[in-house]
Amino acid sequence: MISTNKYSNLCIDLDFIHLFDEIVKLVSYVKTKLRLVDMYTESMGMALGRIRQIEQKFDSIMPDKIKNSNFGDVFNEQLQQLKEKDAIGSLNIHSPVANFNDLITKYASKNNLDDSLVKAVIKAESGFDPKAVSKAGAQGLMQLMPDTAKSLGVKDSLNPEQNIIGGTKYLKSMMDKFNGNVQKALAAYNAGPGTVDRYGGIPPYNETQEYVTKVLKYQEQY
Repeated sequence: MISTNKYSNLCIDLDFIHLFDEIVKLVSYVKTKLRLVDMYTESMGMALGRIRQIEQKFDSIMPDKIKNSNFGDVFNEQLQQLKEKDAIGSLNIHSPVANFNDLITKYASKNNLDDSLVKAVIKAESGFDPKAVSKAGAQGLMQLMPDTAKSLGVKDSLNPEQNIIGGTKYLKSMMDKFNGNVQKALAAYNAGPGTVDRYGGIPPYNETQEYVTKVLKYQEQY
């Protein structure tokens, strides 16, 4: 039979063994976690090193303007410039308007018209296609109807210079008729002066209203 003292000592020894075992497990757990931390730290160090390499390489080829600015602002600025180039067209030597720029400037000036207005009308009418012919029979850059062209002395509406001569004369006559009111003049160019007179302004036709808005918008781009 085990004495009380011996039993107590045995229990204490067992408790100590269990405690020691828990301590060993805890130490092992901590060591595992520390190894993971070391691996993570090493990985982070490698990643940060790679990022620095990429930054250095990017810095060597990046324009100074971007280096010293907010990238988003620079990107938006460049995007806006591209939009303006596409809209204005004249910034591109291969744009359609460039082919007729001298003629437009010459005959707009002769008729005391803003050349930006003439360019806008041409863009809206034909998209700068000198061979354009509408379903109604309007021809050329400024889409002259045969009878109108004849009254203006235009013999060949598909000839760019003749068409611009006639078109600017006609646009000028509409400007004079409506006392320099650009909107009424454009409405008359599209729907006829009699229609504008009848309605006392831009007629309630979707086509004509959209035409006037479109030409004025194009004019701002030129």
